[in-house]
Amino acid sequence: MKILYVLDKPNLYGSERHVLGLIQGLKNDYDISLLAFSSGPLLKILSEQNIPYNVIDLKWYPTSGLLTLFKFLKSNNYDLIHAHQPKAAFWMSIIGKILGIMSIITIHSLPSSNIQSYKNFFTKIFVGTFHYSVKYISEFFATKIIFLSHYGLTSSNFKSKSIVIPNWVETVIAESTIENSFCDPVRLISIGSVTYNKGMDRLIEALGFIRHKNWNIKIVGDCKEDFKKVLVDRAVYLGIIDRIEFVGYVENTSNLLLNSDGFVLLSRGETFGLVYIEAMNCGLPVVAWDIPVAEEIIPASNLILKKNSDLNLIFDVFYKSPQQYQSISKENRAFVKNNFSWENVSLKYRQLYD
Repeated sequence: MKILYVLDKPNLYGSERHVLGLIQGLKNDYDISLLAFSSGPLLKILSEQNIPYNVIDLKWYPTSGLLTLFKFLKSNNYDLIHAHQPKAAFWMSIIGKILGIMSIITIHSLPSSNIQSYKNFFTKIFVGTFHYSVKYISEFFATKIIFLSHYGLTSSNFKSKSIVIPNWVETVIAESTIENSFCDPVRLISIGSVTYNKGMDRLIEALGFIRHKNWNIKIVGDCKEDFKKVLVDRAVYLGIIDRIEFVGYVENTSNLLLNSDGFVLLSRGETFGLVYIEAMNCGLPVVAWDIPVAEEIIPASNLILKKNSDLNLIFDVFYKSPQQYQSISKENRAFVKNNFSWENVSLKYRQLYD
């Protein structure tokens, strides 16, 4: 079977890494190539691994690139198109329908999550209307629709052709490298784009409620300087800036996770939240905000916050005793192995493609 994966921008964030994982995991079973609508760092990795790719400049509105795309698809005789990211899902579902090619789209983020990034009411309305329209049209023309969670599936406009295939971790860690239940200081970590949508402002506020003094936290992810200044100023005011390290973007975070004691990310919205799975895979107890998908992907023994001051409970819940900490760590690793291993998830893709 000849499969074309399609991306808007071949960066190295969540959805792009998802596609890279699919390509690497399935390239021996199918004839796979990638199409991107712009250049990006992912293409270098594909080139190094001898995975074929093409770049066609395509806008949201029709241009000469659209005609180039039609000619490209007709000349290559693909059996299946699998599109990721909004523009790719929009155009490829429509063109797939016109050309009679099976099209699959994966919904990586919901419009409700996208609008959380904006505070202005009118901006929220405009962005929300645009994303809801794109999602509806893409789902209408697509042959199959993949959601990463059952929570995401509830937003489907066409449930009869929608399925859930979760995100995954490629290697399940069998044993935790953490031996003690309480370090001095306790090493917390938060990984995600340092934005309002990821709740980084909420995290700083919550950290200010911790009564204990023996902790520090690494905040890992891209951050715009103006937003970082807001966070730093607030941390200075709360008297906790000396315990916070802004690390910036890190491509591979496994070592950082394995050298931490607890994971905290207080996102305002997630369609899935792979970073929580990666943290649990490393044996870390997890702290998340009470968002709909949290119950689906995080075992109840972890800490789900409803208010900022509840973060102080991390020391009672996670570090009360060595046995309790290890119990949560073991449960999290088992949960990942049973639900989010590549071995289990890849079977679902093969069943779908075949």
